[in-house]
Amino acid sequence: MPDRWLMRWRKHVSDRTEYNAPPNLGERVFAYKVRLSYSTKLVSDTALFKIFRQRFSVQFLTEPLLEFTILAKTFIITTTIPMDRRSFIEKTAAMGFAGLVAPTMSNASERNAQPLPRMIKDDISLAQWALVDEVRAGKWKTTDFARVAKEDFGINGIEYVNTLMEVPTEGYLRRLKKAAEDHGVTNVLIMVDDEGDGCMHSKEGRRQFAINHRKWIDAAQYLGCHAIRTNCRGSQVAQKVSKEESLKWAVESYNMLLEYAIPAKISVVIENHGGLSNDADWMVALIEQVDNLYFGSYPDWREPAANFDNYQYLLKMLPFAKGMSYRNQPTEELSAKMIRLSKDSGYRGWYGIESSGREAIKKGKELLTKYLFS
Repeated sequence: MPDRWLMRWRKHVSDRTEYNAPPNLGERVFAYKVRLSYSTKLVSDTALFKIFRQRFSVQFLTEPLLEFTILAKTFIITTTIPMDRRSFIEKTAAMGFAGLVAPTMSNASERNAQPLPRMIKDDISLAQWALVDEVRAGKWKTTDFARVAKEDFGINGIEYVNTLMEVPTEGYLRRLKKAAEDHGVTNVLIMVDDEGDGCMHSKEGRRQFAINHRKWIDAAQYLGCHAIRTNCRGSQVAQKVSKEESLKWAVESYNMLLEYAIPAKISVVIENHGGLSNDADWMVALIEQVDNLYFGSYPDWREPAANFDNYQYLLKMLPFAKGMSYRNQPTEELSAKMIRLSKDSGYRGWYGIESSGREAIKKGKELLTKYLFS
């Protein structure tokens, strides 16, 4: 199990390295590199360092359990496993630690970046794809989605699918926004399909991918969503070349897209829809190389299969998750196991039910309520 302190604060962490413990400790020691925002009102990094030392001197520094080293606008936080994480989290939150941290960016992105809003509690949302058959049959339209989620299921958030929308004019988006407000529902994100892949083998394909998604970033911002979901299966060529080469293409694509997304304060996430995105290690490498707080994963729980271990995939994606595509598992035991894994990891946010059909949605809400909020 990954260190829960790291998981809880992973949005502030760019790297973790295990060191040999000093002889007097006899335990594993971990270093956490925390990048600082340039918008901080503190006079200097040294001033912030002093504040941390003062705040934690009694609790943690009587023994060499916590030390800070300033290195190139980065704090190296060294800590042993047995420290009181709960107290540390509470005190850093009280200091406004989250507001002092920003993504690693360059050029225009860095100048336009603002601290990301954080969800501090869990909630349940409904993915429109769970009822795609009803929409396609004409039983209701996307403008009815907020009403269906609230009145039929008692769910507080909704996740749109772009291909189920009508032409996203301002008037249309205004109607969607008003419907959500009228029913007390939060617009969570837009799932974007049919707009290209995040790992194209050609330079023009990568550029077009970024351009195609801009309108959905604009729509998400207008609706008050926090993210758009993208696909990164990899083109046929990308799936055949080395993983190192395909990784370079994907990093370029998402860096271009983030240049547009960050000023709008919209996160960009990838859902595992096959191909390269089903490779958890490749995804971790991609997210770490892009190294941006506005970029992350949207793990689709799916079901266990011979060629896909959904539990292990979720485990590896949790440190980078900005949402969940929840699906009922073959057994309640496995559903409960995956819910508890997410909860214990420190993830806080939306669980978007994507299990197909009304009965499956109701079952998903029942299981989430039972194991997430108990």
